[in-house]
This record gives sequence, structure tokens and C-alpha cells, in this order.
Amino acid sequence: MNDNGSGQAGDRWEKLRLLEELTREELLPELADSLITLPQGLQMVHHPLVVEIAVMPGALNRKLRDRQERLTRETDPETILWLHERPYRLTKLKEMWEDGKIDRTTLPHLLGRFWRDSEGSSDEEQDSSWIIGMFREAGFLCDIGWNPPQQPMPVWRGGLPCGMSWTLDRNVAEYFSSRFRQHARPLYQAIAPPEAVLAVFMDARAESEVVADPSLLQEVRLVRKAIA
Repeated sequence: MNDNGSGQAGDRWEKLRLLEELTREELLPELADSLITLPQGLQMVHHPLVVEIAVMPGALNRKLRDRQERLTRETDPETILWLHERPYRLTKLKEMWEDGKIDRTTLPHLLGRFWRDSEGSSDEEQDSSWIIGMFREAGFLCDIGWNPPQQPMPVWRGGLPCGMSWTLDRNVAEYFSSRFRQHARPLYQAIAPPEAVLAVFMDARAESEVVADPSLLQEVRLVRKAIA
């Protein structure tokens, strides 16, 4: 009984020692260079392979080394993309496409998968031409087997009209417009002609998403202003 108690106490001390070591260790230079300060004053590492609050630098260093080591061995494009953090997966996909590491047969699957995974992290970039270009290369995408639209589609968006992610469902747009109550975003309506529609995702998160080239949308109309 005493031996068991001593063993448990030893385990606890070892965990505390390891925790202290992970907390005191300095960040690797490439992680330190990617530090940003959040509005709350917390520091966050924002690196292609590590995006986390910088509470335990040692743990972040280990995560970076582990992912870097795995990437030296990995050849599967989808696994390589998953080893990158969400905000960086689409740009990594672009890099791999341009380097010839992804071919035309795999691009549609990977682009559809990681666009939906990105949750709009590249949705309002000032220059979205590179994403639009990849969708054009992939051809029309739809997760429920629809053919490319032949008629204009009415679409909605809770956010700036320069974004690519629109929806067929006004209620979905209303949600994205007001989900951050202290900073409600504008609500827009538009008409998406067939040439503007790059993809339609009906099953993903039940958002009835229409991926559109915003430069080709018609009759873009502000329904409700943003609330500062």
C-alpha cells in the first residue's frame, strides 16, 4: 500500500517536473518569429505547422519538430495538408498544385475537402484570384452530384460582398451576419449567374453553400448594414 502510494506521488512529481520544463523552455526561433499578440494580451504562435496559445513553449517546440519530421517522410498529399494548421492548408494546397505534386485527378477532391475544412479562413482575402483559379482548374464541384447550374441562383451572404462563400439559405446568412453580437456583419443578397458558380456544397455543415466568383455576381444589394 505504501509502495503504491509512493509510486503515485513519484508519478505526480515527474508530471509536475515535466510541466515546469515545458513551460520554462524557450520557443524555437521560427516559432518565436511567428508570435502574434491577441486583443486580450495573450501571445499566440501562428505558424503553418503550429497555431496555439504560447503557454507551454516546450510542448509547441515538440509539436513543430514532430510535424517537420513526419513531413520529411510523408508522400500522400492529403496527409501532408492535414499536418498543416487550418489557416494554412489552402495555401499549401496551392503550393503543391503549382509544384506539380497534385494532379488534375486529385485536385477536385482535395480542393473541395480543404475549402470546406478552412471554414472561410481565406474567404475575404484582398486577392482571391488564386483560389478562384484552382476552382476553375478543378471544374464545378458539388457534394450531392448536381450538374453545373444552367440558371441564375439567388444567394445570400453574412459578411462583405467580396467574399466567395455565399448561401442559398437566407437563415444561414443571417446566422453568419449576427453570430458575433457585438460586431454584427452586413447582410447581402445577390444573383449568381451560372458562370459565377464554382461549387455548391449542400451537405457540409448544412449551410447550402455556394462558392462564387464575387466579381461575376449581379444585382448585389445590401439588405442590412453592419453593427459596429
